[in-house]
Amino acid sequence: MYKDRDAFVESRTRCENYGISLDLTSITATSAASDDDLPFGLTDRQYEALTLALSRGYYESPRQTSTEELAEELDISQPSLSRLLRRGERQLLSSALQSQEHLNTVSN
Repeated sequence: MYKDRDAFVESRTRCENYGISLDLTSITATSAASDDDLPFGLTDRQYEALTLALSRGYYESPRQTSTEELAEELDISQPSLSRLLRRGERQLLSSALQSQEHLNTVSN
């Protein structure tokens, strides 16, 4: 059993390096995954900040809100909000780009 697709791809690549063929025959969800799990490895607080920023138009051009307003709504300082958004954005981008890299590797 593999914890996620990336773990399977890594294992399959290692096996292939040794001339061992490894095929996936089924995928099933385990009870370890819950409805409370957040996507892309985000923390609860990152998810909260990013969804608030998106819903308030922070990512629109021009911006519909400021980091000061978002920080006030989350009851944190503006620098803390900025760090939270940057870390969440980095996690999202890392997850998305890593998934794309694996898709490109598998399809080649």
